[in-house]
Amino acid sequence: MTRQKILTQLTQYHDAIDYFDYSHVIEWALNLVEQGNIHDDILMLASFSEPINKFEIKPYINRALKAVGLNEKTNIDNGETILGWLYVNEILENRSIRKNLSFLESLYLTSGYEVKFNAFYSLSYAWMDFDYGQSYSYEYREVTIDTIEDFIKKEAKLYIENYINPIL
Repeated sequence: MTRQKILTQLTQYHDAIDYFDYSHVIEWALNLVEQGNIHDDILMLASFSEPINKFEIKPYINRALKAVGLNEKTNIDNGETILGWLYVNEILENRSIRKNLSFLESLYLTSGYEVKFNAFYSLSYAWMDFDYGQSYSYEYREVTIDTIEDFIKKEAKLYIENYINPIL
């Protein structure tokens, strides 16, 4: 699935996730503008810049979603799952693997230690072990510094298979 489709789904969950990163909504709106959508609320969203005040941006998101025929979604578990999907999709496309792994580690912590993010948390610490000179990881003994990205991609594929495909 394309990044824009993931961003669309994620934008629908903006109000369900307390720690939502509104820069994703701005990217979503910018992509819509590039596709020729010139609805006033989408243009307003595309014009926001950092730092983003969530109370200021929320009304525009609600109206922009309605303008493209979508509704907000409020299931926090699905919202976190979609956010995780954005990060694993980036990993599978070889974009900033370590950075996106860090985002997944943070998502594990902020989600209340959701099992679906546990492998990414452990792999993040395995990579830190390698940074500090260890030749192996306590939790992933078969992982080496040369194979860690392959293991992360393997877990990303499993995440999509186990958590994304069932809700689509």
